[in-house]
Amino acid sequence: MKGVRFEEVLSNLKKFIQLRDEHFASTGEYCKVTLQLTFMQNNMHELEKLSDWLQNTMWTE
Repeated sequence: MKGVRFEEVLSNLKKFIQLRDEHFASTGEYCKVTLQLTFMQNNMHELEKLSDWLQNTMWTE
């Protein structure tokens, strides 16, 4: 979305995943999170940041 800050999106994603995990812990029901991205010339620099964040945040637990 135009004008969205990458860091804000990551922060919101992290909060959502925390809520998902809390929901799983209390109900046993698991929700899968899927990211759908559109890369353009003006945001390609964010691909590496996203990849690093996913590797360091999502798969270290």
